[in-house]
Amino acid sequence: MSFLHAIKDRIDHTIKERFDLAVVFRRPPKFSKASSYEDMKNAFAKERCILIRDAVDPGLLDVMANLAQARYARWDKLSDENPEKVANENSRFCQGHIPASEIGSTLLEVLANETYLRQFIGHVCGYHTRFECPRDFLLRRMLPPPLQRADVVPKVAYHQDEYFALASTPDMAKPQLCFTAWVPLVACGVDAPGLTVVRKSDEPVMLSEPGEGWDGYVDRVYGADAIWSPAMRRGDVLFFTSRAIHGSHVTPQMTKPRYSVEIRGGINTFT
Repeated sequence: MSFLHAIKDRIDHTIKERFDLAVVFRRPPKFSKASSYEDMKNAFAKERCILIRDAVDPGLLDVMANLAQARYARWDKLSDENPEKVANENSRFCQGHIPASEIGSTLLEVLANETYLRQFIGHVCGYHTRFECPRDFLLRRMLPPPLQRADVVPKVAYHQDEYFALASTPDMAKPQLCFTAWVPLVACGVDAPGLTVVRKSDEPVMLSEPGEGWDGYVDRVYGADAIWSPAMRRGDVLFFTSRAIHGSHVTPQMTKPRYSVEIRGGINTFT
């Protein structure tokens, strides 16, 4: 690498670090006052997505990840033996989902209601109701290229969560879904598939299914600088609004599966 290229790479890296500072936070100390969350709340209102480091105990996530791995292995075996039966029993298996309750309703409710995560949800998202399983949870696995299966999509294209909430209500009524807390159960974004979020994307829901056609729209309207695919450790949590455009982040170099839990809730204080 030439000297000039080395300097350019360093400048690019510095710009990215400053870019991420606007949306990446450390968790406040335990029993912090509401004022400790003001920067997070303001950033979430502006950027429509933030990442909080070390928000959840990694030990709890280890237990959940081990359970998820075992449950997915069971569903894989069932799908290999009788794909039609699996498609009938769980139509969302092809999208990487199995019922979240399979890793234990108690664990999920502990994650959402008894950890630091609840403080962030209350202070940042303005949501103060207890979460219930399975209503408020989604469990997903995303496989890297070497492990991908023919019966599961290789990645989830750009979409807005609110689209699915609208589609499930009579006459496309206004949904109660307003934010997602995305909790990877393993480190992701480098060796395992992560998530890409389009920063500041919070326009009225576009009534269309996910699809690759969104790529051109995102590039044209938001530009490459808005596309954010953070590397996340166990314990990190990514918050985004239900209108934020997002999708899977998968590269050919990835080799490990990713398991994640999505917690969704409803009182939006940012409209």
